[in-house]
Formats: sequence, C-alpha cells, structure tokens
Amino acid sequence: MDTTSDAVDADPSDGRCRTASGTCTLRAAVMAANARPAVRPRCLPATTGSRSRPARD
Repeated sequence: MDTTSDAVDADPSDGRCRTASGTCTLRAAVMAANARPAVRPRCLPATTGSRSRPARD
C-alpha cells in the first residue's frame, strides 16, 4: 500500500495491487488477494531442539 485513499483495484484478477491511478490502496490489496485461488497453508515440521537461551552468570 502506498496511499491512504480508498479506491478499488483496476483489475483484481491480474494479481497486482493497482488502482486506476496506479496506486495500491488497502481495498485494492484485499481485492487482489481475494481474487487469487485459495492456497493451502504449508505446515512446518515440529522442532525437537532446545529454544532456551544460555544462562548468564
């Protein structure tokens, strides 16, 4: 997003957030994202390593 104005996406099916004036508004970004087919989220494997920080003296 590069503007705070409220304008629709000129072509939501092209996958780009671009209004008729060439800017990217929040509404245009949502329209472009909603026009894309649903993507199944990727699941990352569980980690078994330690995530704690070393103790300080």
